[in-house]
Amino acid sequence: MPSPTAVPLDVVNPYSRSHRRFDDDVEHSKVEPIAHATRCNTPAFYAHGKNDSFVRPQHTQLLHDRHASEHKELLFIDGDHNSCRPSAFFDAVSSFLFENFLTADEQGMSEPSCGAT
Repeated sequence: MPSPTAVPLDVVNPYSRSHRRFDDDVEHSKVEPIAHATRCNTPAFYAHGKNDSFVRPQHTQLLHDRHASEHKELLFIDGDHNSCRPSAFFDAVSSFLFENFLTADEQGMSEPSCGAT
């Protein structure tokens, strides 16, 4: 089984590209994710800086709590909105992606497939 930190980003990228719904003409101040969270059933990883004064941590907590998927995680990390993220953050993200976006066969691979032949 590959290390969770070895999960290639191309596992998630095709999914995220196909589900983007923002348009350049969207008035971003009118976008209300909380209004749609109860209908979101895709896996979600939320992370928030404990000292973030730009976006309140309670906002992320509420999004997480209302997110409809059973496959969700919330991680509060030291720092603010723009702080460097600790290695534990990247380990948690990698594990989440590994567990939620790879098939059982892909999880059992001895080496991650990164397109090399």
